[in-house]
Amino acid sequence: MQPKSRKKSKRAVAADSEAAARLLQAARALFAAKGYEAVGIREIAAEAGCNLSLIQYYYGGKQGLYLAIFEDKIRTVRAALPQAYDLDPEPLGLDRDGFRAVFQALLTVNVQAYVDDPDFFRLAQRELVAGAPQGKSILEGMLTEMMTGLIRLVEYGKRQGFVRADLDPLVFLLLVNRGVDGYLNHWDMFGGPRSTLGRRMLNPARNAEALVQQMVAVFLDGALTP
Repeated sequence: MQPKSRKKSKRAVAADSEAAARLLQAARALFAAKGYEAVGIREIAAEAGCNLSLIQYYYGGKQGLYLAIFEDKIRTVRAALPQAYDLDPEPLGLDRDGFRAVFQALLTVNVQAYVDDPDFFRLAQRELVAGAPQGKSILEGMLTEMMTGLIRLVEYGKRQGFVRADLDPLVFLLLVNRGVDGYLNHWDMFGGPRSTLGRRMLNPARNAEALVQQMVAVFLDGALTP
């Protein structure tokens, strides 16, 4: 007779979850600082204070752990900004102000994501500069899914007449995306008292609202009809 398998206690399940989260957090910081190739699983386990075998148990190895960082961020972004993925503007009858509010929310989420998790921002920038050798499929899928929803929104605005008829939705959205990332990347390198340029920049953590308003003025107002 086979012995009955015992269910884990709530405390054991919570402890497992905590260990997995610590591994994810440690890996994110190390990969962001050093890059994928320069970080070993022993270093990750030591930084997380976990047994080395748990990386294989939870994530199937180093690459699985690396990809899990991106998958975790996708879930966070989807939860924070469902408009970018699920919004159907037609039945809502969005007007110019509603359209503007959606894009302002998108910019706010991007800035706040950097403030909350600068390590992931640095990691994503590493991937992009290197041609995304590890996380390309996930990054491409995340960007494609988001852009598809936002293209639909911009095209709706064109049909309603409050977005310029000559605006190419994908070009516009990619320029916004890289412009926001570019500002945050410059802040990450030069922001604050570290440089003359940095002392003149708006701090994303302290001046998020003013920074988003500047982004709206630069990127969105030029896309709207007078």
